[in-house]
Amino acid sequence: MGLFDKSPAKTAVLLDGAEAFAAILVIAMAADGYATEEEIRTLRSDLYRMQLFSRYDAEEMTKLLEKLLHLLQKKGTEALFEGARNSLPPDLRDTAYAVAADLVLSDGTFAEEEKEFLDRLAAGLGVESELAEMLVKAMVIKNKG
Repeated sequence: MGLFDKSPAKTAVLLDGAEAFAAILVIAMAADGYATEEEIRTLRSDLYRMQLFSRYDAEEMTKLLEKLLHLLQKKGTEALFEGARNSLPPDLRDTAYAVAADLVLSDGTFAEEEKEFLDRLAAGLGVESELAEMLVKAMVIKNKG
């Protein structure tokens, strides 16, 4: 079973809808093996702008991100992704993909492993390939300068 396969992971974690959305972004942030300061700032900014996280203050946001990072380290990417996919409302899958693409591309680079990650993420979330391609192109343009 590979990363983001549609087969259920045996150690999938239980998340609520907001945690699931944030988990997708945490996984995206770690896609290239490290998180830049720009990616962390973008992650927090993206979450704060969303209605889904409007009730979170700074302390709650920190706790949420720490929880997700802990789960990522303890359970692994596959289990965290499976838990997120199972809990993410279907109407937020395209949104999660778009925000994840923005996060991955926020450092102004588009490494091969990031491209492969976004391809796997789109497939895992069921985002249509044409839409995924358009979203990536838009985020590349957005993050050029």
